[in-house]
Amino acid sequence: MSRRQIGFVVLVLMSTAVITGLVSQTWQLILYKPIKVITNWLDDSVDRQEGFSAQTYRVYTQSYTAVTLETHFSQEEMKEVLSLNLRSAKDSKRFNDLLKKHRQTRLDDPPDRVDGKTVSYKMDLFSDRQATLSVTDLKTAHLKCAPSAAKTVVLFPAQEGGSYSGMLFDLPSKKAPTITGEGEDEFGKPFFEYKKVDLGAGAEPGGLLIHLTAKNQDCTFTFKAEWRDSEGRHEQDIDNDGRNFSVTGMPDRPQQLLIITTTDPTPRECPTNLKNPYQHCQ
Repeated sequence: MSRRQIGFVVLVLMSTAVITGLVSQTWQLILYKPIKVITNWLDDSVDRQEGFSAQTYRVYTQSYTAVTLETHFSQEEMKEVLSLNLRSAKDSKRFNDLLKKHRQTRLDDPPDRVDGKTVSYKMDLFSDRQATLSVTDLKTAHLKCAPSAAKTVVLFPAQEGGSYSGMLFDLPSKKAPTITGEGEDEFGKPFFEYKKVDLGAGAEPGGLLIHLTAKNQDCTFTFKAEWRDSEGRHEQDIDNDGRNFSVTGMPDRPQQLLIITTTDPTPRECPTNLKNPYQHCQ
């Protein structure tokens, strides 16, 4: 093959490469916007299918006013309890060990102007989605309540009522949660008629302080949250790390009832055969 022929072949190959590159770039430019639109649409569709995640954990107020026990003290244990001086570190430790042995449940001081002892949970809400959403309702699901099975109740010194902002569920009544907190203008009114939690679009994680009272019942349940976005209303189940939530109440007539006062560091037994033993245990 002559030099002229070789040069011609090289020229043809170079021209072909240039043309192929131009065609490829042209098609990329032609298809870029449609592909980008489709990709964004798919990403947005997946994003909007996602709701939020919730983490719940038990929280305790500064003070508590009652402990319930699943089992009662034996005669020997009761005799020992009634001799303890809880100002003594040794006796106080022994008393706490006995409470743990009989599977205690601590009941908190309720928020201001709320009847009944409470159990409190913090619920943190997270969403990584780009689109906004609003949590607009929270209710109990699979709620089951029965008379409290606690055998023993220990009453502790009454504390000053705390101002715990958040919501209150009166579980036996099955009513919507109400607003708590001394400074709240809408105290006692349905929480989600006045408040909501906004998530997504880079918003900070939201949090709810949830007080629950079972009064004289033991209740188990999960939560069902309602959230809304531009596509409408959605629901999401929230459980306690794969289990039901449970709240213990105080039985109307426990088998054993004790009280500890600020003036007497030794537990004192109260009669339980009265119509309302708690009123007479002071």
